Amino acid sequence: MVATPGIAIWINAMSFLVSGLLLLTLPSVPRTSVVPKLQLADLATDWRTVSRFSRTERFVSLIYILGLLTMSLALALDAQEVVFLQTAVGLTTTDYGLLISITGIGSVLGGLTVARFANRLSLKTLLVSGYLFVALGYLIYATADSFLIVTIGFLLLGFFNAFAGTGFLTFYQNNVPGELIGRFTSLYGLGQSVVQIVFILAIGFTGDLLPLRFSIVSAAVLLAALSLVLMVSVLRPNKRAFFHEDQITKQIS
Repeated sequence: MVATPGIAIWINAMSFLVSGLLLLTLPSVPRTSVVPKLQLADLATDWRTVSRFSRTERFVSLIYILGLLTMSLALALDAQEVVFLQTAVGLTTTDYGLLISITGIGSVLGGLTVARFANRLSLKTLLVSGYLFVALGYLIYATADSFLIVTIGFLLLGFFNAFAGTGFLTFYQNNVPGELIGRFTSLYGLGQSVVQIVFILAIGFTGDLLPLRFSIVSAAVLLAALSLVLMVSVLRPNKRAFFHEDQITKQIS
């Protein structure tokens, strides 16, 4: 709003350069063993191992899958963000840039809040509040008709994404064995990629056949429903053992 797009791009490029210089200061970690080449048989073994764990720990798999589905749906909604805000809400390109900046400010404040109160926020609180307000933010965004209403939705999204993300990763790292985390993430991540493509195509196609707002609202309602199922599952009294309170600070640090 105060300079040209070229200046903004140069500032962005410099931020990447600074990030690269900071990475150079990290210490080198020597390899303790030779990593063998990946074979097809290894993939089959990994799949059986992850599948066996998923059947044994169904609650952990349920929360993880729900988290991935909400994440994929959120990314699909984001893919239509610019078109929706300009055609359905009537915002300008400058308005959109300002909204992204506001969302970034909300995200920073959310991250600082989680870091500051990590010792006081339970894992359940992070998950429930995070997914509740992220879903609410998308519903507000999908039904908004003015810059102010969209801003409120984006602020909620930015701020509480830190809660949802920290809670999700902490739950995952607490309940999946360390030696299985890499394989678990990779195999489920493959399925997430496929689902994400399906969601993006579905919203795009329905947006061509029907009013775009209908597609966005429908996706936001589905996201809210998935978040509700996740929250109800988290709050079940008989699943208390899955939510350890002593490792949240470890995830933040």
